Amino acid sequence: MQNSNDRWMYAILPLKVSGAIFSYLIILYSLSLWRDAGVVGLIAFFMTLGNILGSLFWGSLAFKTSKRLRMFFVGFIGSLLSFLTILFFPQKSFFYFSGFLFTFTTSASIFSSIAIIAEEPNMEEKIGKFQSIGGWGWVAGLTLGTLLSLFLDSRVFLTFLVIFLGISSLFSVRLVLEKGIERFVDKLLLSFYLKRFTIRRTFEIRNLKYKLAKLFYGLPSYSLPKISWVLPKVEHIFYHASFFFLFVGFGLVFSQYATYIKHFEFSDSFVFLTSLISSTVSAIFYSHVKAGRYPTLYSMIAFRILMFLMLIVSGMVSRSLMIVLFLVFSLLDGYTWAFLTVLSNVLTIRLSKLEIGINSFFQFFGYAVGSLMSGWLIGLVGFALNFSLAIVFCLISIVFLSIHVMFNRR
Repeated sequence: MQNSNDRWMYAILPLKVSGAIFSYLIILYSLSLWRDAGVVGLIAFFMTLGNILGSLFWGSLAFKTSKRLRMFFVGFIGSLLSFLTILFFPQKSFFYFSGFLFTFTTSASIFSSIAIIAEEPNMEEKIGKFQSIGGWGWVAGLTLGTLLSLFLDSRVFLTFLVIFLGISSLFSVRLVLEKGIERFVDKLLLSFYLKRFTIRRTFEIRNLKYKLAKLFYGLPSYSLPKISWVLPKVEHIFYHASFFFLFVGFGLVFSQYATYIKHFEFSDSFVFLTSLISSTVSAIFYSHVKAGRYPTLYSMIAFRILMFLMLIVSGMVSRSLMIVLFLVFSLLDGYTWAFLTVLSNVLTIRLSKLEIGINSFFQFFGYAVGSLMSGWLIGLVGFALNFSLAIVFCLISIVFLSIHVMFNRR
């Protein structure tokens, strides 16, 4: 049953749709200008760096500040600035800056949303729902991007993206404002020991809500909240380290997945298709992750190891069987990513809400390390050994996770 209190979650849709398009468009646009894989690698690095610093900064701030609904729109403003930057300044340095700004600011929208959800009942279910909404938004973005890329060049596409996000942001403002009004009035009524359900349907109170909320949101703020960097607790080091090694493995594989497909001379449309399949499956399964348990996390890592073995085998079979393996890989990728995303959030919040940003930092840092290693390894030893090393890092992750579980049982 649809809960009207969760309507605000749909405010993330414009950001997800435009983000899915931009994450591919910035790469395609750079290739049309320079056709330099090194530039693409640096763009990916700066985007990952933005995720790392964004996770540390916004992940910590989101659980400390009371202005989470305002923080939510940082991602919208940053995305618009990112799109405009490469639209009007098509130089390499601005591409690097744009990629960094995009991922750094969108982290604010994600972490502020998770912080709001963490205070509500049925946290696991609602995080799954939020990820599902975002997942379907990503699917819509990939679908729209695939279709429009057939007719629009990169600059026209960017112009469309700016207009789309600017207009659709009004939809998000309305939904988030409703949530802000509800939270504010709930606190006000609790202060006077009033029960909301006895008065919420009256016309006078609805007008009062909007007047008070308008007054509340119109008050200027002259001070910034204090930021204190949170270090993980000693007993949680192995937990975070397990995600670091896991994402080193992911970086080795997924940063070069499109390169691997193109190595066998498949078309760009096939690359988009594999990504679309993966994102669609993730969107379907996000809401099916009902509880965060370590055995489920173990099984998802095991699936990922199987996927990487499939990639190794794919280079040794016929082209028709290779296509089948790539499609199965995409299905498993979407399935496992849905569980890994929700599980990492739920398990980390259970350990410590303030460490969710730290855990994301370890994930992004691991992915950045894996991405940097992959280019060097593929040039030196080839794709197969690169994917094999990814399996080794996944096994190391399992070892560290097992140590964490063992210590926390005592």
